[in-house]
Amino acid sequence: MVLMHKTPFILRVIVTRICVHLASALSLWKVRESEAEAILSLAEAEIIPKEFAEKIKGMPTFRNRIIHDYLPNEFDAMKLYESLENLDDFKKFSKYILEWISEEK
Repeated sequence: MVLMHKTPFILRVIVTRICVHLASALSLWKVRESEAEAILSLAEAEIIPKEFAEKIKGMPTFRNRIIHDYLPNEFDAMKLYESLENLDDFKKFSKYILEWISEEK
């Protein structure tokens, strides 16, 4: 049961790590930049749509706030709950990456 509550959080970490890995492996970074920049670099390489990258570029910041308890007084509990419950972005990200992999073969 605990894992079900952590799943959206874990998915945010996975999405971020995939973006960082692809940005590095494809030399989309001149120098290692922020994880948000890794997400945006995938849009510049046309791996994911630019509008979608803009929407999800906050995933690393969200993760850091949770893990490191940054700015605890700025959290809106309802917004946090809603963002964790919505899995649509993860499904879209998976779809975009799988489409890109299929095109690269």
